[in-house]
Amino acid sequence: MGYATSQQLSRYYDLYQNIDVTFSKEVIKTTNLIMSQVYIKALGGQWPCVINSSSLVGAKVIAGVKSGVYSKIQQGNTSVNLRFSFLDQGKKEPISFFVSSKVTGMNQYSGSPDLVLINLSYTQRAPDDLIERLGTLLEANINS
Repeated sequence: MGYATSQQLSRYYDLYQNIDVTFSKEVIKTTNLIMSQVYIKALGGQWPCVINSSSLVGAKVIAGVKSGVYSKIQQGNTSVNLRFSFLDQGKKEPISFFVSSKVTGMNQYSGSPDLVLINLSYTQRAPDDLIERLGTLLEANINS
């Protein structure tokens, strides 16, 4: 990814903050998301999850019912951190960061008794790296 100016980042955030990006195979490839390094962290534990979609203000992730995060949320812990990890093409190493979030809902995923869809709202502004990746993607999509 290139380096966006703070003015570009503010513009992306203002224009696209509420637009959900579904993480299809194409989006995963375009953004260089490293799926194996995406986690939800809560109360000292860290569990793998799959990002279903994300905006600049929240995300929807899929997790296993048998994972520890599901039981932590059921016990009332709604403060979690979502870990994103992207490959930086220039440096050939990952860029990883956590986004502080609050669980706003949880439903069975696609009729599967083993999976849940967890709705997250970010409690702080999204990191610049996420704003740049999603903003660039959305702008390219709109301009095409």
